Amino acid sequence: MSNYFANFPKVLYKFGSNERPVLFQKLSKYVDVVDTLKDRASAYLEYEIRDYERPDTLAYRLYGKSEYDWTFFLMNDRLRECGWPMPTQELYEYATTEVYTGYVARLEATNMGDVAQYANIIKVGSSVIFTGGATATVTQVDLENAQVYLSSDTDITTNIALNMLVDNTVNTIVTGVVEAYNADHHYLNEDDEWLDYFSTDPTKFPVTNLEHLVNENDATKRIRVIKKESIESIVSEFKRLVASN
Repeated sequence: MSNYFANFPKVLYKFGSNERPVLFQKLSKYVDVVDTLKDRASAYLEYEIRDYERPDTLAYRLYGKSEYDWTFFLMNDRLRECGWPMPTQELYEYATTEVYTGYVARLEATNMGDVAQYANIIKVGSSVIFTGGATATVTQVDLENAQVYLSSDTDITTNIALNMLVDNTVNTIVTGVVEAYNADHHYLNEDDEWLDYFSTDPTKFPVTNLEHLVNENDATKRIRVIKKESIESIVSEFKRLVASN
């Protein structure tokens, strides 16, 4: 990254979905400056980031100067919030081996009342024994979607309906188990409105964890870039406005 933000106070930002957050100058301190420049419709174009394209290589291709990579983060709130998008193939591996590992069990429930009773039964860290002897540990409880995330050294996706003994005391009915990346993240209807798990909307359909991650990554690829003929004037204007604050 270039040194145009050298005088900004620093906070943690994430540049790249698979990278750790790093200390970077706090752009929100100059939010008015940023908004003034990034909303000049005549000065930018819509662009979709290609797989394996980096900020510096894109800046060089568009402007002939790799040090203008910071302008992409200046122009796009989502890049600052989510980081630079990952290549599609790397995203699938990242999702299935690092983000959504383990399994998810669907609890038998027909309404929120059924789900509420699980709150005092299933806790993070609880040990689980399935019919047939497979064991697992609860890593996350997603009662909103009547799901429990599990860690196990055994493939526990082979049964459709089974009992789950929690902490050797309470039998719980599970209607199915899937890999965590294939579990439901949320639900939509045909108008792309979010629905809860118990919605009776006939057009309701699930969006899996993997699908949600892919959708979010794809959305981050769609950015605004400053037109080549405007880049020098906007960079100069940005430096002038920052210096005057």
